[in-house]
Formats: sequence, structure tokens, C-alpha cells
Amino acid sequence: MDPVTLLVSAVVSAAISFGTASAVAGRQERGKQAYAARKLIQKTVSDYVPMAFDKERQGVNFGMNDGPTVNVVDMAVISRVIEASEPLPWLRRKAIRLRCRKIFGRSMTEAAELHPITDPSKAFGQLVFVGYQANKKGKPLYDEKALIHHRETDKEIARLRRQLLRLRRGR
Repeated sequence: MDPVTLLVSAVVSAAISFGTASAVAGRQERGKQAYAARKLIQKTVSDYVPMAFDKERQGVNFGMNDGPTVNVVDMAVISRVIEASEPLPWLRRKAIRLRCRKIFGRSMTEAAELHPITDPSKAFGQLVFVGYQANKKGKPLYDEKALIHHRETDKEIARLRRQLLRLRRGR
């Protein structure tokens, strides 16, 4: 084997090794971030599940006497879950957002995406502001189709529990 062929072979092998090593390291780093994101989502939803089935939930009803209410904790959970899902692949993020829409309603999920609750001490004021803005636009935060608002029958409760468990798994 002549020296030129040997040298070219060594250079090509080194380039391939470098490219493979950097790709593997990047993939491992993304995997670690995704794992941490799924764990955070799991913890957030696990802490929320008992509150979701509390019959004495308090909410804000934006000027409607005895009307439907929106809960501050729901908005905070949506904000945390959506924020935690950022390192996940785009399809997983999309699935998590769709699951949040199904559980909490489209308006609440969109409001949490646009105005995430970052400071728990300001959550109530922020929710009132977001609710006021939504009512002004004719899109109230309360969504009749949201599973969180339908907890009367065993079938509805089981459906909500299934959706929350799927969200907890990050799906």
C-alpha cells in the first residue's frame, strides 16, 4: 500500500470518527434534555391530579354571576407543562398542546401560551388580565368542551383521568 493511500485513508477515517462522535454527543445531550422535560411534566401533572378532582375548586368568573369559572391553578399547570415541553421533539410538543386543549380548553391553552404564568404570586392578577382581554375579543377563557369542566358522571371522570395520565406521560 503506498503512503498517499494510507494518508488519505487515515484522514477520511478521522473525519468520519469526528463527525460520528459529535453527532452521538449531540443526540445524547438532546436525550438528556428531553428526559428532564418529561420528568418535569410528570411531576407537574402528578401534583395537579388530586386538585383536578377536588369538588370544592374555586375559580374566577369574570363578572358572570353564578356563571362558569376559570381556575388559577389550571392556568399555572398549563403554563408549566408547555414551558417544560420546549426541549421535546416538535411532534411530542404538538401532542402535549393538543392534550392540554382537550383537558383545559382551547382558550385557556392559547392564553397560557401567550401569557405564561411565571410568578405564582402574580398568577391571579395575570389570570384576571388574560380573562379580561379574552372577553373583550369575544373569546371567553371558559370552554364548554374542556374535560376539566365535566366531572359529574363516572364516565366523564374516567375520561378526564385517562387524559391526565396521558399528559403526565408526556403524550
